[in-house]
Amino acid sequence: MFKMRSLSTLLLVAIAHASESIRSPVDSRDVGIPTTFTTKRETTTEPCANIASAWAIAKPKMNGNINVPAKAAYDCLMSVPVDVQGDLKMIDEMKLFLQFQSDLSYLKDGIKTHNAEPLDLLAGLDEISQSVRSGLETSEYNVQQRLSSLLRKAGDFHLQWNADIQTPFTFIRRSSELVSYSTDGLALPQIYLYDDILPALQSGREPVASPLKTINGKDAFEYLDNIASSYATFHDQDARYNTLFVNLATKSTGNGQFGPFVQPPVYDGPVTNITFQNGSTISLENIAQIAPSFSFANVTDGKSFFRQFCTGSLSTVPYASSRDLVRSSSAAAIVAAAPAPAAVSDVTKTSAANHQFAAARQAASSSIPKLQPTGYPEPVIVQSQLALQGYFLNDTGYEDVAVLAMPDFGPNINNLYTTEPNVYQEVQNMLDVFLQVAVRDKKKKLIIDLRGNTGGKISLAYVFFKQLFPTLEAYGATRMRAHQALAVFSAAVADLTLNGTHTNISLAQQKALLKSYGPLDFLNIMDENGTKFTDFKDYYGPYANNKDEFTGLRRYDFSDLQNGYWGAGDFNLTGYGNQAPAPTKNPFEAENMVVMTDGSCGSTCAIFAQFMREQGKVQFIGVGGRPKKAPMQPVGGSKGAQVLGWNGIQGHMRNVLNDTKNVYGERVAQLVNLTAVGDIAAVKQLAIRASHTNTDETLGGRVNSLDNIRKGDKEGIPLEFVYEAADCKLFYTLESLRSPVALWKTAVDAKWGSGSCVEGSTGDKSSVGVENNTPFNKNKKQKPRSFREILGRSL
Repeated sequence: MFKMRSLSTLLLVAIAHASESIRSPVDSRDVGIPTTFTTKRETTTEPCANIASAWAIAKPKMNGNINVPAKAAYDCLMSVPVDVQGDLKMIDEMKLFLQFQSDLSYLKDGIKTHNAEPLDLLAGLDEISQSVRSGLETSEYNVQQRLSSLLRKAGDFHLQWNADIQTPFTFIRRSSELVSYSTDGLALPQIYLYDDILPALQSGREPVASPLKTINGKDAFEYLDNIASSYATFHDQDARYNTLFVNLATKSTGNGQFGPFVQPPVYDGPVTNITFQNGSTISLENIAQIAPSFSFANVTDGKSFFRQFCTGSLSTVPYASSRDLVRSSSAAAIVAAAPAPAAVSDVTKTSAANHQFAAARQAASSSIPKLQPTGYPEPVIVQSQLALQGYFLNDTGYEDVAVLAMPDFGPNINNLYTTEPNVYQEVQNMLDVFLQVAVRDKKKKLIIDLRGNTGGKISLAYVFFKQLFPTLEAYGATRMRAHQALAVFSAAVADLTLNGTHTNISLAQQKALLKSYGPLDFLNIMDENGTKFTDFKDYYGPYANNKDEFTGLRRYDFSDLQNGYWGAGDFNLTGYGNQAPAPTKNPFEAENMVVMTDGSCGSTCAIFAQFMREQGKVQFIGVGGRPKKAPMQPVGGSKGAQVLGWNGIQGHMRNVLNDTKNVYGERVAQLVNLTAVGDIAAVKQLAIRASHTNTDETLGGRVNSLDNIRKGDKEGIPLEFVYEAADCKLFYTLESLRSPVALWKTAVDAKWGSGSCVEGSTGDKSSVGVENNTPFNKNKKQKPRSFREILGRSL
């Protein structure tokens, strides 16, 4: 056992504060809950047995998904009894992780620009817990659906919970993919079945299809708009609405996903009845798919379904709080189970000269196959997973236009299509090559097409922005919500890194320790002014705001090439390290750029978009949205600046326990373990009940951990709650569904030519052009919007 070394007061003060004045979410829980299960009904006909019988018949004949009627699957799910003890424990564990959700107090106040009701997430969990405890819940499936629905109401796709019981069946509306298009991109669009217009898209002929009139007896738009508002995890209704339709940008990468109409997260009846405007009707069967990985061989009823798919038998042990469970285990056992931080080796830097035109050389290599995005023209450059694509327009009148399409900020390396081992450098090199060639070939205008992009790797937002504006420093100030677990964790990390040389561990372990926490260590990041924090108090505060507490505003330090940003050690940002000096001139002027999105932009995409609008003063075009003559937001996804999986949070807590024990000894580790840090490290029930379909999120959930704060905002309002309209809106046309080139040309005409935007979509007071007193199209006089139009969304 290591002898405990002396340590600064940071960690001891944090521990004392945690034990005396900060209540853990598990402190007030009742114990001694009955261990009984409740069932929906007693019957001799078991719905799950019917499913198992159908599965057994189909399985020998099929290698893929097995389809069963949606109603049969729903009846089976509703027959699964409630796991009272497990659910109560699970909800308490959820509360621990929701403390990391950065905007709890703002959600509780209500999201006025989102047209949503006030949402108290913790009170909502208590309400569900009380319903379970009181025996009011009659189905385990319903409990889990209520939990998912509660988090979905936040309109933040960083905030999720995915339970095991939701994964054996996937509800599908057969042959129901939809498209929405306008006659000219300006007239209000109508809704069609994708299969009905597909022949016309492929042949180039005019379609003979009729638009939808009603769905299940209700107006088609109203029915779809209700689905979008109920199930799409975006904060903007136009972005939610767009998720219902085929997204050609994501299809170009092979990653197109079905939205909540084709793949509803809940049962929506046995059939879908559609009436068309020409009077014809169609009835589409609703089914549930069973993936090959799910076996119903041992399923005979709801209880056996639970045993088969919910990772264990029904609860039979008395209920106890997770704090009791932690205290019943020694700190040594908890710490011993925690993985030690992996050693981090030096990354050999490659000179900028060696990387210059690397992408061009590899594209010319005959040994590397060439990628072709589906439905798109031949690209000038393309990333090895199709996440970044570059194009030059060649039609008469458009010869000076370049297009950068980036439907994904989260690519990995596909070794079949590149020799570059690092994705950050791959993207950086390709952007550099494309922009240099564009300037050489006298391209004057640039469209940045972010349709379908819901985020990815944080640092790629900075890479993209610095390539376009090499003389500007991206702002990107964020903050975390202050609470017990973060206070103890942050103090422990600060002590570990501030306390000099640690004699209890080797130099290699010390180096790995300093590296392992990266931007989570306040020593590795900067304050809002771009300077180092003076001390831990300067960083952590906590600072009061909106009836809650937060850390100080923080920014990444790209001059710290090893620890200051995510991906540090893998690449250097333009202007730093081997990428210095930065170019002194932008490849395109801001007025000659436009950003195009369909509202799905969020997370890393939202970070990049904020750089472009706030610092670059680049204007935006929104595409699609509801059939309304009104503005839309280009960033309708999460505007939070970092998603943290619950398993990642648990890993951080376990690592700090492990490091504290190694450096300061077991006694200090025991003290840390008695705080919320120990509670999180000991979480088990969520691991049992998670969906297990995502190996990166083994606890089944995630939160938004960083608020993104607009530069100069003295009130500190998270951007998630700030309405920011596009400068122009365009609808899809039949031609732009056939090829993105038609949409790009329409955007060029609207921005720099004689084209127009959808009536009523321009001139919103929150748009880039109005904020900077710059017209969207300098060649056309903009019609001013009326007072009612400007304020219409809040009237």
